[in-house]
Amino acid sequence: MDDEPAAVSLLESYVNKTSFLTLKASFNNPVKALDHVKSNPVDLIYLDINMPGLTGLELAQLIPEGTHIVFTTAYSEHAVESYRLSVLDYLLKPISYAQFVDATSKALTTKEESKAGEDHFFIKADYKIQRINHADLMYIENIKDYVRFHLKDGRKLMSLLSLKNLDEQLPNNFMRVHRSYIVNLDEIETIERNRIVINTHFIPVADKYKEEFKRHIDQRMA
Repeated sequence: MDDEPAAVSLLESYVNKTSFLTLKASFNNPVKALDHVKSNPVDLIYLDINMPGLTGLELAQLIPEGTHIVFTTAYSEHAVESYRLSVLDYLLKPISYAQFVDATSKALTTKEESKAGEDHFFIKADYKIQRINHADLMYIENIKDYVRFHLKDGRKLMSLLSLKNLDEQLPNNFMRVHRSYIVNLDEIETIERNRIVINTHFIPVADKYKEEFKRHIDQRMA
């Protein structure tokens, strides 16, 4: 994402010659980029800082959790602010291909490490960064651009995240059963009329997910 066409073209060429990357989209308009990424989750975004209307620093705070960000800029004065936002890397223009690959490799390594043996994750909710243990999570509910995490202790945390992105990151005991729900399979109490009951909450199983869900249950039938 960059308001300079030449900068966008350069990064596109870098993506296209990097075997482990797939270019999903590129934008010159930050508002259009935000609209796209909310409904089409991606793993990594290269983002210019100095853009008209909505700066890269402002845009980074609106991008759904779980998306890695690498800032690209011709100016160094925003480095401290970028680290406060926990971006993956900060590259000064002109960006060489070697720098591009180095930053991108960090994203790949971080993604692999996050799925290896982790029993928790962090979200931004209620103006804080909060830890959620997998074992404490009953189910996740999609509400427009947000998701609501339902925890065993009764808490309900809202965060600007993508259900699709969460589905890809959570361990195997979590399953998408509806376009609006992911459930912790270990928390299921009963199943009745294509509905899952978890702690008195009824969660529908959509036709799209019935076969996979049934297969999981059949494997565990006594």
